[in-house]
Amino acid sequence: MNDQPTLLSPLYNFVIQSWRFNQLLTLAAVLHVLLLPFLFLGMVVDPKIVTSVNAWIKPIKFAFSGAIYGFTFG
Repeated sequence: MNDQPTLLSPLYNFVIQSWRFNQLLTLAAVLHVLLLPFLFLGMVVDPKIVTSVNAWIKPIKFAFSGAIYGFTFG
């Protein structure tokens, strides 16, 4: 195996440490992160505007804050 540190190894170690501490909260945080690209795609595909703001901004902020919360307390 290659034991050279990579750019993602600190992130990987952080997720593994979070998983060992609280699996459910880490799973929720990872799912929030995995949801973000689909929400950004929705923002591009559906340009709906609500009160002069793109309608997809609120779900993106929710997923982002959920991921931060999950990794902070997980």
